[in-house]
Order: sequence, then C-alpha cells, then structure tokens
Amino acid sequence: MLAAVPPTAAEAAMNNIRLKPGIVAYNAAASACEKAGRWEAAEDVKAEMEKVGISPDIVTYSALVSACEKGCRWEQALQLLPAMLWRGLRPNLVAFNGLVSSFEKGQQWEIAWTLLGEVARRELQADAITFNALIAASEKSHQWRLALDSIRKMRNSGLLPDAISFNLACSASGEGGLWSTVLEFLVGMRTSLLAPDGITFMAALRCCERSGGQWEAAMALMSQMLNQALEPGLTVANVLLRGCCGKGRWSESLSLLRLFSSRRLEPDQLSFQAAVDASRRAVRFLPAISILGLAQPDALRRLRTQPLGCR
Repeated sequence: MLAAVPPTAAEAAMNNIRLKPGIVAYNAAASACEKAGRWEAAEDVKAEMEKVGISPDIVTYSALVSACEKGCRWEQALQLLPAMLWRGLRPNLVAFNGLVSSFEKGQQWEIAWTLLGEVARRELQADAITFNALIAASEKSHQWRLALDSIRKMRNSGLLPDAISFNLACSASGEGGLWSTVLEFLVGMRTSLLAPDGITFMAALRCCERSGGQWEAAMALMSQMLNQALEPGLTVANVLLRGCCGKGRWSESLSLLRLFSSRRLEPDQLSFQAAVDASRRAVRFLPAISILGLAQPDALRRLRTQPLGCR
C-alpha cells in the first residue's frame, strides 16, 4: 500500500479554506501559493474569493504581486495595480516594491521608474528595496545613467546604500566604463563598513577592462580580493589575462597562470590563448613555450587548432 503524500503548504492552505472560509483563510492560501512560486494558483485563490462573494483586500493583492514577481510574470503584475485601484484599495509599499521588482526582472525599466513617481504621489517613502530594484532594472536594461541616478536619489532620500546597492552601482558604472566612479563606490563601501564581495570585484574588473585596459588597477583589485580571502574564479582570471594580452605583459601573464594553478584554479583555452598572445606581442618565444607547458593536454590540443588573438 502506497504511503500518503503530505500536501504542500499551498495545498494545505487551500484545503483549509473549505474548513473555515473567510478572508483570513483565503489570504493564507494566496500567501502559501506566493511562497511556493505558484502565481497561477494564487490567481485561482483570488478567483475563488470573488466567486463566493469575498472581496480581495490589499493583503491578497500583495501576495499576488509577489507571486507574479517570483514567477517572472510582469505582464500579469501590471494588471494588478489598476485592479487594486478599481476596488478602492490603497497599495502599500510592500505592493509597490513587489511591482517594481516584477518589472526589474522583466527588464521593464520605464514602468519601474514610473512607479517611483506613483510611490511619491501617494506619499509613501521608498526604501532600499525600492531603489535596489530600480537600480537593477536600469542596469539590466543598459541604462547605466539611470542606475547611477537611482543611487543619488536614494542618498537624497536619507537612505544609505547597502551592499546590493553598491554592487549594482559598480556593475552599472562598468557598463559605462566609469572607472573613477567605481573607485568612489569601493571607497563608499568601506566608509559604510561594508566589505566588497566577489560580485563587487568582478564588476570593478570588468570596468577596468572596458576603460581602455586599466591593467594596474585590475591587478590591485585582485590583490584586494586575495587579502579578503576571496578566491578569484576563472572569469576573473581571464579578465586579468586579457589585460596582460592587451599590454603585452608576458611576464605577468606567466606569473598569473602559475598563481591560479597553485590555487587549484584550472585555466581554460581562453586563459592560455591570452597568455600566449601576450608573449607573442612582446616577441617573447620562450615564455610562450613555458605557458604551453603549463597547459593541460586538452587545452593544448585546442590551442593548436585555433588561431591566437585577444578576445
């Protein structure tokens, strides 16, 4: 005989509705569906409420908004704001934050920024969640100027950017190749007693690469990573090696390969390709042979069959 499968939280909440119908039970079901990431089930709860003559309230709609956000359904989330207003409900900051986050995931930066104005018009105070979603929406849509403007608005509102804010701002600055701005954010993090993490450093390194090869700055960033006991991954390694390639720094590229190998980070084809090309640019044949000697057999075979060149 098969053992009974225990119901999920969402299913248990739906069963609870039949035992004690009422808005509290329905909202509990909608929240359970939201936490389970089941936006369609949350919509079904609302439909069932309306069917039995119970009007959804702001708690219901907040759960629906969050469910749409988790399900990456910004189109459905967009329909919820006018539905709330039609029912005479006053959306709270939780609902607005869920909407902004939905549009961030859908890369709908224009709608997200429109909602910021709606938040102010309704005399609600935007918080760090609001601004971080705005920064992310702008950065993902390559609107780096707007992302940086979000940081300015955040500070003008009396809010302190957190680690998420700084990481997103560094990424946006990297998109614009604003190396000096990235430096300011790194200093700002330390002033706020926030430690840069791997995401921060990766964004800063990418900015170095886009800013015409800030090779020395990139190497300094890697040193900071190691000082903070952060292990550089393969993406970091390749960014640094491409910097060596662009500057013809064959000695540093060889040192980097040895460093990464000593830290059990296995360079890939692109790593060796950049390092060999750095030696070729410097007209250094022997270092190139040394680099090839570090390559694993599979990577070496791929190098032999593909032309060398900076990527």
